[in-house]
Amino acid sequence: MDTLPPPQDTSERAMKPEKPTIPLMRSVLADLAVESEGATALAMRLSRAFEAQDDPRETAFRRIATPARPAPGERRGMEVE
Repeated sequence: MDTLPPPQDTSERAMKPEKPTIPLMRSVLADLAVESEGATALAMRLSRAFEAQDDPRETAFRRIATPARPAPGERRGMEVE
């Protein structure tokens, strides 16, 4: 006689995350949103600096900001231990 696996609990209780993890998820998502907005703003600002080749102020900004900008995920990778 074949035995069937036990039925999975598909009730609402089983599908919801536990309450203590919800504020942590909000915090992580908020951090990711802020980081993404900042990276997008910096990328747009750098693209404007690269388009203005004849402006000495934009050239100086481009030389400083390009190596100073972190690669995506680089900062987060250093925090994981």
